[in-house]
Amino acid sequence: MVGVLAVISVLVAVVGPNFIRKIVDNVSIKEGKSLETLAQGLRQSLRNTQTIPGGVTWSASVATATGLNPAEVLYADPNNPATSQRIMVIDPRFSPSTGADPVFTPTSAGALAPTNARVMLVSSTKRGLALPIAGGKAANTAANCALFDNVWNWTLNPFTKLPPTGWPAAWDGQGEHLHVQRVNLADEFYRVTVSNSNFPTNIPFGKFNLASTYPFDVTNAVDSYYVRGTTIRLYRHDTPYVSVPVNPDELCISHTLKSDVNFIYDGNPPRWRIP
Repeated sequence: MVGVLAVISVLVAVVGPNFIRKIVDNVSIKEGKSLETLAQGLRQSLRNTQTIPGGVTWSASVATATGLNPAEVLYADPNNPATSQRIMVIDPRFSPSTGADPVFTPTSAGALAPTNARVMLVSSTKRGLALPIAGGKAANTAANCALFDNVWNWTLNPFTKLPPTGWPAAWDGQGEHLHVQRVNLADEFYRVTVSNSNFPTNIPFGKFNLASTYPFDVTNAVDSYYVRGTTIRLYRHDTPYVSVPVNPDELCISHTLKSDVNFIYDGNPPRWRIP
């Protein structure tokens, strides 16, 4: 009996840690794939709604885009919501930013070239080990920018398992339970230029998505960035210009934005074209 117990003790000592290691690895792989799916959902939500959600509404937006249950989006472990909440952290220097939540809402005038358009989906998969950072877009201070960069640039050292620089001691040696999905949304914006060669004789109009009618009343009318999937409708204006009409004359081009594009209004009779 003593011999049997000794053998069992040896087997437990050998197999136990390997079994636990396998569980942790499987959880890590599963969470990594989940965050990849949610990141794709975030991109799809941006294209569908033309807005970038903030730290509060991101999970509902992604749930709608992916068809997942909101709890499946917001929690790595729905049975342990207290310490398994996933968060979306936005670079404090994020631009273009038009608000707190949503962070970005487009206008007819477009936006400046995106800079630091970075977000992270972050989660913890160890029960009781809560994330020490908040979701959303923090104030643009040196400390907040450093905090964001420390997580963005962090990679797991499999030997030390240290967390990102500056994290609390509770996370020392627990880095394997931290999961970060990095998303650079700069590639969701495209440059659009609009030139009206017939100004001031003709003032054509356009609509970007459902925004207000936009008059191209200068020669170089637009040089801005818009989100992938933006619907651009360009109209000829063949009546004397007084003000923006309720229903612009003659739709000439309807274009869904998938790359950088330039529109020119010229010719006789004048019309829109993509050179």
